[in-house]
Amino acid sequence: YLSVRYDDGFVAYLNGVEVVRRHAPGQAGNPVPYDATATDYDNRLEVFDISWAIEHLQPGNNILAVHGLNGGLSSRDFVIDAALYTSGAGSLCGVRTIVASDELDLSGRAPACGTSSVEVNGQSADYDPIFARWSISVPLVPGVNDLVIRALDAGGQEVARTVVSVLRSAGTTEVGGVIGADTTWTAEDSPYIVTSDVTVPEGVTLTIGPGTTVMLQPGTSLIIRGQLHAVGTESARIVLEGAQCNTWWGGLVFLNSRGPNRLEYCDIVNGSTVAGYPSCINLRNSVVHMSHCRLADFLGEGIDSRNDSQLIITDSVIENMNQAVRSNGSYCLLERVTIRDLHGSSADCVAINGESVPQSLLKDCVFANSAQDDGIDLDNSSARVEGCVVFGMRGPDAKGISIGGGAPRIVRTLVYNCTNGIVLKDGTTTTIDYCTVAGSDVGIKLYEKTAGRGGGHGVVTNSILWGN
Repeated sequence: YLSVRYDDGFVAYLNGVEVVRRHAPGQAGNPVPYDATATDYDNRLEVFDISWAIEHLQPGNNILAVHGLNGGLSSRDFVIDAALYTSGAGSLCGVRTIVASDELDLSGRAPACGTSSVEVNGQSADYDPIFARWSISVPLVPGVNDLVIRALDAGGQEVARTVVSVLRSAGTTEVGGVIGADTTWTAEDSPYIVTSDVTVPEGVTLTIGPGTTVMLQPGTSLIIRGQLHAVGTESARIVLEGAQCNTWWGGLVFLNSRGPNRLEYCDIVNGSTVAGYPSCINLRNSVVHMSHCRLADFLGEGIDSRNDSQLIITDSVIENMNQAVRSNGSYCLLERVTIRDLHGSSADCVAINGESVPQSLLKDCVFANSAQDDGIDLDNSSARVEGCVVFGMRGPDAKGISIGGGAPRIVRTLVYNCTNGIVLKDGTTTTIDYCTVAGSDVGIKLYEKTAGRGGGHGVVTNSILWGN
């Protein structure tokens, strides 16, 4: 398997044979000019099954070469991070390995320049400085083992590091269908392999315990009509991820589930969408509290909340997907949340549409680097934005904060390095107080976007507009 995080495109070669390309000009197999640019703007992590290319591997050293492509010669960001994996030690998808034994043989290469030794979780590995190769056998405990691999120089200073996540499990537990009574999934019986949609009916609670791994087959989802209680700990996080490489599981749907549902210390990765719904996580007349969670690497949109739902997220990270959070006529509270590195043509970090009781609140959040769209998009909403940082919204018409209608209040917020800093339009009356807008093409813009709705109106006090 070839895992590549890229922004914006690439062509990968194994021993001189092209194995995969994304957003590269020309047909597969045709060389790409050295000064070519990507055919689209993108930022994502993908895992490719290139088992067909195994015949091109040879004994000894092999060469993986990646030709990275940026969307434009003046683009300010560029990412290529590639790794080649095999499944010889167990079942591998991306960076997670599942093994049944209590010991794992690891080997690899360290940076030849500067490395004098290698250690794994503090244990010294055998190291050959001539070929910069290392090897070690490490013990495993039941559950998730995070193996920290560090290359050190002669003085013991770190040269490089990586982390390999290994799940030791004697077996798997298959689940699917309707859960008829209160049920608990535990770390001892994980990973749980979801083979078909799991439905939690009204009056039933599904509890997912600390350290539990749930692996969902392509297209499968969790449908919550009762209650979901997934509470991990800092040292024993809950993981929801795909069961197969290069495929996408569905998502979560909360239907008339006002529990409230709780997700704490959860990693939710590689989701897509649920049939009939626009996002990976969908709320309909439901209440969901999320804390210390990471949502990442979704195929499409992140969260969609509607029908008088309540979405509360604190101390969490949402990254590498299309639009991250959309709230329509529902209460949305984001506090100390980081949303970053979004891709696609409709990729607002947060979009709040319509009023709610109480009014939505975005507090002490960071919204960064949407490839094409806005950091905060408020439409007919009087939400409050307080103590936030918004930057890197650099699409052709992207805005740090876009407001149409409503009477929101923006307080103690920094907006910088955006195409448009703050945009007021379509009848809004916005208060901006103790804010800074800097380093953007346009600082504050007021206009009528939709005919008949009127222009934008704002009162700006105690604020700094600089370098726009």
